[in-house]
Amino acid sequence: MMRLGAGKPHYPQKETERRGMFKYLDKYFPDNQISLLIEDAFSFAASRTRPNETLPPSNETSEENLLRFRIQALNAVITDKNARIAELEKMTVTDSLTGVLNRRGFHKELERAVAGAKRYQESGMLILTDLNNFKKINDTYGHAAGDRALTHFTHFMEGRLRATDIIGRLGGDEFAFILPRCDAKQFYPRLATTVKALAETPFLYDNEKIYLSVSVGEAIFTGTENAETLLKEADIKMYLNKKGENPFRLKGHKIYV
Repeated sequence: MMRLGAGKPHYPQKETERRGMFKYLDKYFPDNQISLLIEDAFSFAASRTRPNETLPPSNETSEENLLRFRIQALNAVITDKNARIAELEKMTVTDSLTGVLNRRGFHKELERAVAGAKRYQESGMLILTDLNNFKKINDTYGHAAGDRALTHFTHFMEGRLRATDIIGRLGGDEFAFILPRCDAKQFYPRLATTVKALAETPFLYDNEKIYLSVSVGEAIFTGTENAETLLKEADIKMYLNKKGENPFRLKGHKIYV
């Protein structure tokens, strides 16, 4: 048996569904399919040959050279297949509208951040945010304006994050952030400045300025927590913030603590 990481002799095509792409991994080729794969690789290499190149004719090339060429062609097929799988895998962890991590991708990064905090004995912050009055924006201006609000918020926050910070869209108008090596003393002044700046930075839609504000919830992690517990803690605080019971509340141009 020969293991090549795929269940068929052909590499996955673009139309392969995301959910089904992993079925091509961790499977074995029966011996009777190896020759078919090599022929497929040979045809693939022939299609990629540049105009001024020619394939060695089988009746003029030693068996050893032909085998070497076919191995090179097979490597080209595998490389191309791996690139396609990597592209599909990226799609499964990326939000298609904003380009940031989706819930699945963010959850993986949060688990990694918590493990890193435990290993290096550091603390970090998990932040959840929810756009206020997002439904009103959709109802008043249409869903295109709602999408514009989401991308505006994403770009605004990306401009204020450190290179080590991570942003994800969990769904709807809910976003999450991971701030490694950050404690409460560093976080709260930074939050106040960011929330205030967001409220003063509208985006333009159909020649009309639309202002955004957010409700915020946070959770500190030191490496002993799990991702689900942190998300629940931050979600509860975000809900209280939306009701006006959490410490940070934007009123006019001031942050009340």
